[in-house]
Amino acid sequence: MPYDDRDDEVGQAISKLQAPNSPKCGVCGSDKIFPAMLFGGNMNFQISVMAEPDALIFKGWETSELEARVCGDCGHVRFFAKAAASLYSVYVQSKANTRERKDGERG
Repeated sequence: MPYDDRDDEVGQAISKLQAPNSPKCGVCGSDKIFPAMLFGGNMNFQISVMAEPDALIFKGWETSELEARVCGDCGHVRFFAKAAASLYSVYVQSKANTRERKDGERG
């Protein structure tokens, strides 16, 4: 089942914390904030989380493009994962899977 952050308190909290449309720079307080895209070669920069880090193959990656906000005064740059909530969901699930495997090895 695909991840849906609309019913997820964690996803909603992440969205509020990231505040990609924040009107002020976190360093100098300027309101000259503008969006920018990141490019590496012929593609946008991405961030990934492994769903099954201990698996030999089929690790199950969840990937999100990164976007940036730049301060027009001091040049400070903040990065945001476009799909932060789904990345976090996969991270939480991978931790649960690791715990289950460790518990199974002990039992």
